[in-house]
Amino acid sequence: LVMELNKIGNCLDFWGGIEFKKETVLWFLINSEDVGDMLNMVVLAMLVGFGVTGVMLYMFTYENIRQYAVIKAMGASNKQLHS
Repeated sequence: LVMELNKIGNCLDFWGGIEFKKETVLWFLINSEDVGDMLNMVVLAMLVGFGVTGVMLYMFTYENIRQYAVIKAMGASNKQLHS
């Protein structure tokens, strides 16, 4: 039916179920501003998450620097400190 309608139609496109779904998703991705907004939100959330994780790791290391120094003075290797 779709092929027959495409032969008859002048400037209209007729799609079957799978092709209609593909074209609808493609149109939404191209014309909708929501996709860009969601992408920006995910990128911003990731940046904030990495930033918070980095600050927490720095704070933990800074607060325990004396313990690391004592363990190093007792003869621990760098490999033991990293594990």
